[in-house]
Amino acid sequence: MQWRTLTLLLSGLAVIYIAILSQDTPYLHPKRVYTSNYPPIFPFKPDKLVLTTVGAYVYLTAFKYEASALGNRGSVVGTGRLKLGVNGIIKQVKKPLFNLLTERDLLETDGWTPCFEHALTGPVSKVSIRNSHDRDIQTQFAVLYHQIEDDNSYHFARVYYTTAEDGKQVAFEYKDIQLPGTTWVDEISLENSSLLYSRDPDQYEFHIMGLPSTFIQPPHA
Repeated sequence: MQWRTLTLLLSGLAVIYIAILSQDTPYLHPKRVYTSNYPPIFPFKPDKLVLTTVGAYVYLTAFKYEASALGNRGSVVGTGRLKLGVNGIIKQVKKPLFNLLTERDLLETDGWTPCFEHALTGPVSKVSIRNSHDRDIQTQFAVLYHQIEDDNSYHFARVYYTTAEDGKQVAFEYKDIQLPGTTWVDEISLENSSLLYSRDPDQYEFHIMGLPSTFIQPPHA
C-alpha cells in the first residue's frame, strides 16, 4: 500500500513536469509589422535580396547570378565557375519607409517603384554589403562578376553608392573596378574606404584595394 501511494505521487509529479516542458518559453518575441512576398515586378527568382534604408525610402535590390544572355537561345557553355552565355542581373525597387511602419498583417506589393535594372557582362559569384552602419558612408554594396574575353578570364567588382540629386532625391550610382590579374577571385568584402578580395589559388590570404576619396564623385558609370 505504501509503495502504491509513492508510485502515484511520482506519476503525478512526472505529468506536471512534462506539462511544464511542453509550454512555450516565455521569451520576448519581435512584433511583426510588415509581411511581403517577392514583388511581382521581378521577372526572376532572386539568388539574393538586399534591403537598404536611405533617407525616407527603403530599397530592395534583387540579384540573379546566372541569367540566360539575350540572343543565345538558352545556350550555355561551361559547367564550372566560369560560363559563357549567362550574365548577372541587378534590379532595384523602392518604397516609402512610412508605408512599412504601418502595422497590418499584409501590405500589397505593387507599391514598389522601379529604380533600375542592370545587366552585367558575365555571371555573378558574390555580393558584399558594406561592413559599416555609418550613415555618412555612401558606398552600399559590391558585386563580384566575371567575364571571358579572348580565352582569358577577367574579374570585376561593381561598387554601388548613393548620391543626392539636387540635395534631396537619392540615386544609386556605380563604378566598375577591374581586379588585377586573371586568377580566379573567390571572395570580396566592401569596407568603409577599401575593397578586400581573395584569389584561388594565391600565396596571400587576401588583398586590400583602397577606394579613392573621390570614388563617389562624377562621372558615374
